[in-house]
Amino acid sequence: MEDRRPVAALLYDFDKTLCTTDMENYAFIPSLGLTPADFWNKANRFAREHRMDGVLAYMYAMIRESQAAGRPFTRQELVEKGRDIVFFPGVSSWFSRVNAFGDALGLRVEHYVISSGLREIIEGSGISHAFTEIYASEFCYDAAGRPVWPSLAVNYTNKTQFVYRINKGVLDVSDDRALNDSMPDDSKRVPFPNMVYIGDGLSDVPCMKMTRAYGGAALAVWQESNRSGVEELLARGRVDYPVGRGGAGSAGKNRRV
Repeated sequence: MEDRRPVAALLYDFDKTLCTTDMENYAFIPSLGLTPADFWNKANRFAREHRMDGVLAYMYAMIRESQAAGRPFTRQELVEKGRDIVFFPGVSSWFSRVNAFGDALGLRVEHYVISSGLREIIEGSGISHAFTEIYASEFCYDAAGRPVWPSLAVNYTNKTQFVYRINKGVLDVSDDRALNDSMPDDSKRVPFPNMVYIGDGLSDVPCMKMTRAYGGAALAVWQESNRSGVEELLARGRVDYPVGRGGAGSAGKNRRV
């Protein structure tokens, strides 16, 4: 039987929003014999030298550094690395809790990831089953499961297209025609006022700003390491609420998921 309840969509960044640091830092980078600082310095330097998109540069660096270390690099290897992701307290049970809350309100709650991290690693994590769709950077693979080309690179500004996809219900990233077709607001699957975007910093501002501009809400997750940045987002009206760990302070009332 078709579920005709109104849909509420929660849209999440992943790194430092659901998990405690960049997802590559947990297992992938250590497997190369590098520190996270070493790897990201190399990737960022390559991006500057070649005037390259930062997401494409780090994806290339993953392949290059794996080859240099003589380490296997396959889709399955990346999925396996997702098992080492550490989530903030409460995240693992969050989805069932908020789904039950939605049920009590007569809403169908859906969860989506919009991340510059890797889909493959997210798929290996303990919460991947909770998402209706995962929009994240991804490789295209050959028959042996080895990466040959990026199939999707999600950077800070093109994240907004996925908000539109969720709004219209056009979830297939290869379907640009339907995405760009005109559609009356009352026929869109998830109205913007039914959306909440949850991120951790400046890279999420385009999505936060767009969601709020059309009547939705935006939340910023903070740790001590990014607290000042979240305070600035709040002061400038880029987010509605801060969500974090630790005592309440100048970032506003403390919230925990």
